[in-house]
Amino acid sequence: MNADKVHKMFLDCLFQEAELVSSPTNPPEHVAVEGITRKIGFHPGRLASYKEKLQGMIDELHPNYTVGGGWTFLNLCQDKNGEQWTSFHSVMDEFCCLCIGNGLCKFVLPREMWSSLPGGMPYVVFNKEGV
Repeated sequence: MNADKVHKMFLDCLFQEAELVSSPTNPPEHVAVEGITRKIGFHPGRLASYKEKLQGMIDELHPNYTVGGGWTFLNLCQDKNGEQWTSFHSVMDEFCCLCIGNGLCKFVLPREMWSSLPGGMPYVVFNKEGV
């Protein structure tokens, strides 16, 4: 896991200004994703191009994220070896958004129930085969 790579992938999947101006539809065809703190419309082709890379990154997550009911978003900053790969919740949210957009991640409970969870943060489950 690498925070800089996740952030660069996230930025690359956003629409460029020229794509928005030249789009025959407004808004252009996009993959809509609601993360923890943001709603995003990703460029479908570029988002799909990162699916394999994201699947590999899921292998680096703590196993609690890929079994049963998932695990708290608060621990997503650590990889399967307990090493911290980012200190930014925003990058963790970017990773979730990319994975949600590719069908590899979901929040376990609806947003209105998050306040009952530790830290008010959702539980997240990842599956590199799709959720």
